[in-house]
Amino acid sequence: MQLSSVGRNAQAGKTLIVVLVVLVGIVVGVLVFSGLNLGGSDTPDAAEEDFDEDAVLEMIRERQAERDHESRSMDPESADTQEGESASDAGAEEGLSPSGGTVPPEPPSPEAEGVIYTGTRIAGNADVPLLAFNQEDYDKAVATGEIILMSFYADWCPYCKAEEPEIEAAFDALAAAGADGIVGFRVNYNDSQTDANEDALAAKYNITYQHSKVITANGQVVSSANFETWSKARYLTEINAALGN
Repeated sequence: MQLSSVGRNAQAGKTLIVVLVVLVGIVVGVLVFSGLNLGGSDTPDAAEEDFDEDAVLEMIRERQAERDHESRSMDPESADTQEGESASDAGAEEGLSPSGGTVPPEPPSPEAEGVIYTGTRIAGNADVPLLAFNQEDYDKAVATGEIILMSFYADWCPYCKAEEPEIEAAFDALAAAGADGIVGFRVNYNDSQTDANEDALAAKYNITYQHSKVITANGQVVSSANFETWSKARYLTEINAALGN
């Protein structure tokens, strides 16, 4: 009887050890999986906060001024316009052309107006909008060579919601700095609002998690982040880098 009891106790001990090993394995697996999925979800670390927001905005203003100057110098009508301004200014002020006729108002050209986006604007302005994704506006941005920032967002994701004020503030700052040629899209990902076009876009850029970002310039990916939090300053820094491509 004593031997039988000892055998049962030994077997019970082995079973307990096996159960403990399995439980430890499960806990370790959960921690590893959580680390893979949430590793970029903390608040921005000290290194990210080192981005100098004011300096980045100044660089963006300088790049914008250079682009405006290049655009004017490449305009074939700019030289003729400048030559004719001195002769026409005095008459135009009185509503007369140089030949004495009435000066008709000139409608703005499509080039001067820029790209017109019709979707819901979340932040920024008409020149640098952050838009709720829609295929028509996205196609316009691609066709006209805009710098495109895509933020893949799920309405059930707390990290996405917590970061929304950062991207909105970044686009408002771009608007205040007089930037243009940049458009952002909040792209629904894996939530009840996601449509087929958004699914296709996520597949195109190999997005596997919400709370991810992609920036393209001239149709090429210049920056991306998978399940990672960006501050306002980080957004501005990445956009500024894209402007240099």
